[in-house]
Amino acid sequence: CMVFCLTPDGKRAEDDKALYHLKTEIVKRCNIILRDYEGVCLLTGEKNIVAIISLPLDQDLGEAQAKQYISLLQSDVGAALDVTVSVGVSTLCTEADMLPYCYEQAKSCALQIAAFEKGSVLFYAQHARYLQRQLAFFSMDGLKSALRETTFEKAENELDAAFTAFESLPAMENRAVDQTCIETLLG
Repeated sequence: CMVFCLTPDGKRAEDDKALYHLKTEIVKRCNIILRDYEGVCLLTGEKNIVAIISLPLDQDLGEAQAKQYISLLQSDVGAALDVTVSVGVSTLCTEADMLPYCYEQAKSCALQIAAFEKGSVLFYAQHARYLQRQLAFFSMDGLKSALRETTFEKAENELDAAFTAFESLPAMENRAVDQTCIETLLG
């Protein structure tokens, strides 16, 4: 399966009173479409909506079906409710104990894509490349080189540039920053 986090965009999504009603309508429409995809769509206590969809274990086939579902969903919701939806998509979830991790992946992607390109889709597999495009002025290679050479002053300058970049990003979610930092240090 894959986990999707859907984040409604636009003025209707900014009004707290209307947001719950809007999310309820989106969930209803998602579940109608999901009948053909063996999945379920649920409300969360947060701004996003969660969908869990059974997909083939082949990553490419799963992504192709996920894109098909998302396209149907976005056009249906857009036409019926006059709202765009940003979607974050996890990696393929092959075991039940992976669900919380996949939820965090999808949520991180949804928050990032909603901040930069409302109404778009971001797969977790593209997450690091997407963030690097947003932080093009930050030198990942420079930081890695400084850390390998143990030139701490150079590393400190690169990290300062990175965190300055993060501060300038709109609506950056802490988990997205944490994940990016971990991936930078381990990658």
